[in-house]
Amino acid sequence: MIEQVRTFIAIELPPGVKRVMEDAEQELKAASPAPVRWVKPDNVHLTLKFLGNVQTALIPGLVDGVREAVAGLGPFHLAVARLGAFPNPARARVLWVGLEGDLESLSDLQQRVEGVTARRGFPKDERHFSPHLTLGRVNNASSDRQRLLKDALGGVAMPLDVAFEVTEIVVMRSDLRPGGAVYSPLGRASL
Repeated sequence: MIEQVRTFIAIELPPGVKRVMEDAEQELKAASPAPVRWVKPDNVHLTLKFLGNVQTALIPGLVDGVREAVAGLGPFHLAVARLGAFPNPARARVLWVGLEGDLESLSDLQQRVEGVTARRGFPKDERHFSPHLTLGRVNNASSDRQRLLKDALGGVAMPLDVAFEVTEIVVMRSDLRPGGAVYSPLGRASL
């Protein structure tokens, strides 16, 4: 059997951003009884491309391709912005923190990642790239709980001074376990 690993390409976040995420989670938990599967703060990242199961033999070439794709790009800055929900706050399924800052450089980076993975046979993502940090996923909340959650989303103030520099991206392995996903880097590409 050919060994495969669940793989994605992402930007790791500094501890300050993870603290902001954890604080937002605690405020939402206190304000709404909606059933949410929260992302562990240490697991929060900015996904550039989810690849799914990838043959382990292809990983070194993938990492090299990502490094080549981002060559010449320099570091850039992002900052946490506001809370939101997909598809919308009234029918929340995914709770997220939005980003602001150099979104043009982020979009360029994501397009380069999309291009290099497409050239290696991975399907292109047809959805528009919407950069966000996932806080949690809502499990079948009643309409009353959805309403409370919508109100809570509007009531949590995000700090305006939590910026970070993006200096590298990571090809990441994701092992699904009963206690949640465990991530480990397979390779890094510096900007």
